[in-house]
Amino acid sequence: MSAPIWLDGWQTQLFNDVRIVAADTERASVEPQDADWRTLLPEPLLTLSAAPLRADIALPPGVSNSAAPLEAISLTVTIADYAGLAELQPF
Repeated sequence: MSAPIWLDGWQTQLFNDVRIVAADTERASVEPQDADWRTLLPEPLLTLSAAPLRADIALPPGVSNSAAPLEAISLTVTIADYAGLAELQPF
């Protein structure tokens, strides 16, 4: 159903009835999908292709780790071996 994606910090592959979650390079678990799992995830997560590189996202030092809805926050995006523009779509 899907290419491997990063979901909640875990490399995950989604199928109709199950998802496979990689614990590391040698271990993975198979977990059942809820019947309505597609409605619980943002559409772009299911329709856009996965990025070929994984980004680390961090708040600047001293900035609170919470924000109010629609409040602007500053983030640092780091992608190994990449320099250039990137689009961030937080869910």
